[in-house]
Amino acid sequence: MLILGFLSVAACIVVWIGVYRLCVRHPLDVFALMMYLFAFMQIFRPLLFVLGLDTPHPDRLFMTVNYEPLLIEGQVLTIVWLLFMAWGARLATGSPVGLGRVMPSVRGLPNSKVFLYIVAGITALALLVTLYLLKRFGGYAAMIYAVKVDKDLAGMYVLRQFGALGCFLSAALALYLAYLRRHGVARVATFWIVMALAMAAVNMLCVFAWGNRGAAVMSFLSLMFGFHLFIQRVPIWGIGLATCLFVSAILGLRVVRDQMLTGEISDSISDESAIRAFSVGTNNTRFDAFMLMLKDFRDTDELRWGEDFVNGFAGMIPRSVWPNKPEVIAPGNWFRKNYDPDVKNGWPFTIVGEWYINFWYFGVCVGGLISGFLYRVLQYVYVDFLKNPISFIFSLIVVKMVFESGFWSQGPTRYVLWCIPMLGVSWLLQRTIPPRRQAARHSAAPATADAPQPAGVA
Repeated sequence: MLILGFLSVAACIVVWIGVYRLCVRHPLDVFALMMYLFAFMQIFRPLLFVLGLDTPHPDRLFMTVNYEPLLIEGQVLTIVWLLFMAWGARLATGSPVGLGRVMPSVRGLPNSKVFLYIVAGITALALLVTLYLLKRFGGYAAMIYAVKVDKDLAGMYVLRQFGALGCFLSAALALYLAYLRRHGVARVATFWIVMALAMAAVNMLCVFAWGNRGAAVMSFLSLMFGFHLFIQRVPIWGIGLATCLFVSAILGLRVVRDQMLTGEISDSISDESAIRAFSVGTNNTRFDAFMLMLKDFRDTDELRWGEDFVNGFAGMIPRSVWPNKPEVIAPGNWFRKNYDPDVKNGWPFTIVGEWYINFWYFGVCVGGLISGFLYRVLQYVYVDFLKNPISFIFSLIVVKMVFESGFWSQGPTRYVLWCIPMLGVSWLLQRTIPPRRQAARHSAAPATADAPQPAGVA
């Protein structure tokens, strides 16, 4: 066992627990969701190392290296990030709620028919785009190959957003209709809930045709969490079963995608231990890449000095508006090309690693501070998530699909792809709620049957 490494991971866990208790107001609020994701990326993988359950990936780049000092340094930087994140959250306490107005949210219970029409329209667009591309490339597997390997649809990924956003909105609609029915707020026929779930399935198939597992799997997770929050409490064994289904879905879709691309399971999964296969299959080798960065990028002349964040903001501008826009390379892709120049997929290296490679040690402090401030503001925006299924789904989207573990270089681009369309949806839904019926902006009390009466689908 790596004794000093174990102590560093233990210290990091203690600090994580302290920050969690200080900043989180509910186990499923937006700050809590971010903290779980952060722990999975920054702490879970090092824990496997110090317990002797796995070694850094890829093996060939760590074979002659004593990686314990790198692990310790990575955990120290993680602790620094957590402490500054807690400070940033405290600075945001009492900040004007107006800072959150650029985030999509719905206050109150909107007209369910309008919501249904919106989701149906987005699903129809996703299906039309997918059917056209399937015809163009000659099949499902051929389309995935064109997207993931040949990159034939580079610059057209905005079309993927119809299916990706549709996954979450369909899940939100299903939960919303079931919630209205469960609490007696409106008469909702079972048919419409089934239709919402069917649209969710269609959108999942559409987005997976782009080789994307994230939206499909996370919308499935949102349905499980939402059922527990808004429909019926799930016992511990049920939560365990749902977790197993979630992990199986992640790994299963990875296997299916590999089979469609090459006709066999990738060596990075098939030839590895179960723990390594799980880490690779869930894209959780980011801390491995972070350690590799700490090993090979020690000189300040090798740092990016903000280039990744400049690229992230440049990504907000469509190429149709800026024809000569420089090629935007994701940090993970740039990093891997230093080792495998001919490989197109990248090695993301955690949010702490992004701020380190761009602004050195000072960046870790600033990044944590900004991220803590950001997520405290998001807590204000989605304060009603316990009584509003739409708010809960929106908070999940913002955490997993937009900002992840904090403010990172791809955040601005993700904001345009996800939050701008969601702001449009929010505006349409909000207009269906009379001002006198809108929920108080800061109220976090659980909803009851006395909630505002929306027009339902019977």
